[in-house]
Amino acid sequence: MPIDRAELAAKAETAAILIIEGLLEVDLIEELCEAYQQACNDTLRRLDLESRKLTKKDLTRLFLECVCYAAYVAIDQEVAKCLNRRRLLVRKEPDREAIGYFATVFLNSLDMHIDEPKFGTVREIVVTATTPEVLFSEGDPIEVRERVASYTAAGESENAVRLFAQRIALALDPENYPIAQVVGLAFAEPTGRLVRAVLKQVFAE
Repeated sequence: MPIDRAELAAKAETAAILIIEGLLEVDLIEELCEAYQQACNDTLRRLDLESRKLTKKDLTRLFLECVCYAAYVAIDQEVAKCLNRRRLLVRKEPDREAIGYFATVFLNSLDMHIDEPKFGTVREIVVTATTPEVLFSEGDPIEVRERVASYTAAGESENAVRLFAQRIALALDPENYPIAQVVGLAFAEPTGRLVRAVLKQVFAE
């Protein structure tokens, strides 16, 4: 039986809140930073290099990147498994109308809950020059909807994972990008696992 819109909206809003809370409660960002530090200890020390000292803005940037990737996983990969309809009384298929409505309410709820001054001032890290040396600077503000759309545009989920790892690497330590990218790759699955757990809880209620 199809879920009515009021119930679906409530589930989308709950999912958004639980994903934000989950990213904070499971200490994902702290674990990500610890993994980065360990990777640096194992690799950079041998090269007589030091890891970056992460600022509060860096941590906020990492949190936003994880929120955006989690939103992509929820909307593009997982919610279709929870919202389907019967066709010809036998075959099940994704309920595209319900999925679209869930996505709209979900993104609106995310926007509302991260609409704070500390998030609005956070900008992505971008490459500004490649010769004679690679240079980095702050680019545009991180906007959830645009970020999610860029993951969708990446196509295959493997491409989205690589894009996530690239963004985590730039947020962690652009000067030592290869090391930071490996750390980013390792945290795509825990982020996806959190999303799956949240949606399982929300749609079981």
